Amino acid sequence: MKSSLLFVSFLACSLLPCVGQTRLELENLYLSGMGDHARLYIGKVEVPYERQFYKTLPYLYEDGSFHVGTVGTEELVYPEVSLRFDVYLNQLVVESPHSHVKVVPRKENVQFFTLEGQRFVNCSGTFVREEYAGKKFSLFTYIYKEQDYPDIQQARKMVQFKSKWDLWLVQDGKVKTVKSLSDLQALFPTRSQEIKRFADEKKLKFNTKNRINSVKSIVEFLDS
Repeated sequence: MKSSLLFVSFLACSLLPCVGQTRLELENLYLSGMGDHARLYIGKVEVPYERQFYKTLPYLYEDGSFHVGTVGTEELVYPEVSLRFDVYLNQLVVESPHSHVKVVPRKENVQFFTLEGQRFVNCSGTFVREEYAGKKFSLFTYIYKEQDYPDIQQARKMVQFKSKWDLWLVQDGKVKTVKSLSDLQALFPTRSQEIKRFADEKKLKFNTKNRINSVKSIVEFLDS
């Protein structure tokens, strides 16, 4: 209800309609004014973070800045969209070009978006970064943040966010989390020794720094 009221208020402020207009008339007026991009900016208005309570903001870029990217839906691909990605709430935020209102598009309508060369796709209702898309397998990084609340015994008074990520291997629509070489061997028991030999030959490492590239190399090998 709150988001609906905000949306109507946004339309009213942006277009200065007559008092007697209905919500449907307001929406139609807004859509006609925005053209093909209008549908992208229908959704709830983003609730801003109160900066005085947070050390950093939980966006992919912690300053909360907007970047130009592309958004793809079932109907259209929207180029040159001003957007940012809230990894705490796992939601895309787009900024309307004229009024600069921050809108959260309906997630079910967004198939993918790009941000600074990174492609994020909607995988079963979660936005994840695409690392590999092959014939049989896909590999994604699920990037997220968790709140770290201040301790009254500490000098730190503001909430901060801890950055975390998981690797998702997707086959036939099923998601498996992969953290190590042994995880991959367990997922493919008939090719376990083959996977181990490949990893040894390539001198692959599975620490935090190298894990994504190492797992990607093995998935490409399995998909060949």
